[in-house]
Amino acid sequence: MNMSDIVPWPLKDVSKNMGDETSRLMIRAGITRKINAYNLLYMPLGIMAMDKLIDRILKGYGSIYEIVHDDLDDKGWKALFRLLKDEISARQMAFYAHMGTKLEVYFQEGKFAKVYIPEFLRKYIKNVTGTSAYAAINESGNKRFLYCQECGALYQPDILEIKMDLGTPQSVSDIMEVYTPGAVTIDKLCKCLDIAPQMTVKTMIYEIEKQGKKDYYAVIVRGDRTISSEKLRKYFEADSVGLADESIVGSITGSPPGFCGPVGIKAKIYADMEISYMDETVAGANKLDTHVVGCTPGRDFQVEKYLDLRCGVEGDPCPQCGASLKTVKGNIAIEGYKSAEGISRWIYSIGQLLTAIIRNEMDDNGIKWPDDLSPFDAAVEVTSPKNEMLCNEARSITERYSHEFNILYDDRDLGLKTRLSDMDLLGIPWTIIVSGSSLEKGTYELRKNGGEPVEVEKEKIAEILKLN
Repeated sequence: MNMSDIVPWPLKDVSKNMGDETSRLMIRAGITRKINAYNLLYMPLGIMAMDKLIDRILKGYGSIYEIVHDDLDDKGWKALFRLLKDEISARQMAFYAHMGTKLEVYFQEGKFAKVYIPEFLRKYIKNVTGTSAYAAINESGNKRFLYCQECGALYQPDILEIKMDLGTPQSVSDIMEVYTPGAVTIDKLCKCLDIAPQMTVKTMIYEIEKQGKKDYYAVIVRGDRTISSEKLRKYFEADSVGLADESIVGSITGSPPGFCGPVGIKAKIYADMEISYMDETVAGANKLDTHVVGCTPGRDFQVEKYLDLRCGVEGDPCPQCGASLKTVKGNIAIEGYKSAEGISRWIYSIGQLLTAIIRNEMDDNGIKWPDDLSPFDAAVEVTSPKNEMLCNEARSITERYSHEFNILYDDRDLGLKTRLSDMDLLGIPWTIIVSGSSLEKGTYELRKNGGEPVEVEKEKIAEILKLN
């Protein structure tokens, strides 16, 4: 392939508003272009790198065949797994589907226990404790995780186990109503009464559906906390969990939106463990523009059960070693699912994996691709693009080795220093340099990415490229 055929060419610089350092490098190298704040367009070089990454992943599965399907609903997935089950079981094979930047692999449960996370990828991702998901950590990620710097564990906030003994709240003062006009959020309530959010409680009415039956419960947490729907689902063994409709909330609490509280409501109350330590709280009074202060669990309302119901936050203890957790950002790069048909389905976010690799394998000069992932095995440069003899020799090199290697001929009319700098930026591991003096000696100059060129006999070029 000729460099002039690649769209787009490398860029000298990219504005800082185009993302973090890795994102800007990928744009400079022509791997991606940014569509908007949330979406990337993968360019030809990026597609070549993704294809190589996909090949590396699929090699681990051995006998694997491609299938193509449209978007599927739940019934469609079940039908697909039923269809694949007999083929997978009888012939001990796997199937895959490649859709955009996603790769999906389907295989018999337990068959490829150590294959779905290839060894060469493990240094770039971390398992999210308690899940079959693996995340790539980066400062521009769209998901929040909690990370332990002591033991290296990574947690999803909504399923983090928060261990706490049950407290015994003590009431000191009487409960009383206060006027709180327009205080429909915790922030507005705190400003209205000049209090800290840790003094407030949040009351939410949830719809819990199990085996077709719907029940409604009140769930309360400290005002600065977030309720974990996943913990609720797990405790109730529910099929679905969600906030109740406004009409249901009204029938249970008699409250307009924003002023719900636990006192006098027509529902069982499940409270987070932290509530058992809150002696006097500020809560909704179930009246418009009104809250109650001095509200104490056990005296003013009864809790059906105290549970671990909140999402984890920075500073919570690591369940494994007890050290304080730190908030980090990242993206899910690999995730596994199991079907009722005994078929495992693993989804690889190839774009996220590619970004994670580049983030960890880059320096000031550009990308440092790990083995077999560079879009090209080598590039060919000439010292003078206007010298037809040198250019013909460069083309002959490209053709000579094309059956063994993926060679890029840089045919741009630019200075050699600029072109070599671009090869470093693209992460091409080797550059063959053709000059008049080297041809006279029967040699080429061979330059490793970021290094200095050395003279090599023509016949040894293929041997060196194979060894590396």
